Amino acid sequence: MGNRSFGEPRMSQPLTPPRTIAKAVLDRSFRVLVLQGGWSSEREVSLASGKGVQTALTKLGHEVEALDPPRHVRAILDGIEQSFGGRGPEIIFNILHGLEVEDGTLQGVLTLVGIPYTFSGVSASVVAMHKGLSRLLMQEVGVMCPPGRTLSLDDYAACDWPYPHVVKPLGEGSSVGVFLVEKAQDKQNVVSSWSFGPQVLVEDYIPGREIQVAVFAGQAMGAVELCFPGPIFDYEAKYTAGMTQHIIPPDVPTEVLEVMYAWAERAHHTLGCRGITRTDFRYNPEAAVGYQVFFLETNTQPGFTDISLVPDIARVYGWSYEEVITFLLDQALRA
Repeated sequence: MGNRSFGEPRMSQPLTPPRTIAKAVLDRSFRVLVLQGGWSSEREVSLASGKGVQTALTKLGHEVEALDPPRHVRAILDGIEQSFGGRGPEIIFNILHGLEVEDGTLQGVLTLVGIPYTFSGVSASVVAMHKGLSRLLMQEVGVMCPPGRTLSLDDYAACDWPYPHVVKPLGEGSSVGVFLVEKAQDKQNVVSSWSFGPQVLVEDYIPGREIQVAVFAGQAMGAVELCFPGPIFDYEAKYTAGMTQHIIPPDVPTEVLEVMYAWAERAHHTLGCRGITRTDFRYNPEAAVGYQVFFLETNTQPGFTDISLVPDIARVYGWSYEEVITFLLDQALRA
């Protein structure tokens, strides 16, 4: 488990399971198929999340099977149809991460199948996963993003974007392929080793603190500050146990936290998300007022590993891991 510091929650009216989960979901057992693993660069994260989800669903009394899908639509459909001895699932718990499974592609397949599934639908997944599109949309609704631009890899190599800056793939998650570029040699290394498609998102590096907000059904649940040794929250910091401290709630001014809550809720609604999302921010307390908080991205399928952030935030507000899982089942059935 990651290191944690749990203080008193700042939100005056956190969500509570009895108000938000239908009694029918609490009182009966479902056949739940957990989609986990897959073929993206985030396979190992998905497997770790899937393990926790399966354990929780079993503890809750549901009938549970898991499917580690291959990269073929027909095989995915066959796996769904043949699950539970040919009876098929009543709910699909989609805990896959990465390209083609979190970007609306798989959501389209599941929508055609007609079986309720967890997290966001097709359009929200498409836009949220595309960092270039999502930042443009957020700017249109008044959410501040770091100065940045989507460029071809060749244009990035030729441009003179000031240092330091951050380079990201347009469609990866879990901080895969995110690089801090502080000098010309860093840039050359990124360009020569780039394997994430023909385009990049380049943004000014925002110094300061990493704070993430969990949103449940459109309402901010709470926030976490991430304290890690490096300048950016990269893959190693995110998934190495003990490397990152989770501080819940963050020790920031109330008015700053309220901005993050409002922007996270705005992102959730503007993108058309459902269930649970996690929106990531950078907070620079040394900047001028009005230029301290910057939106980084909204994650429509946040992780559920032992050291993942959404379960930690929920726990501070009295939600067990199992209650969060039940909430997601309820949201899937409401969609």
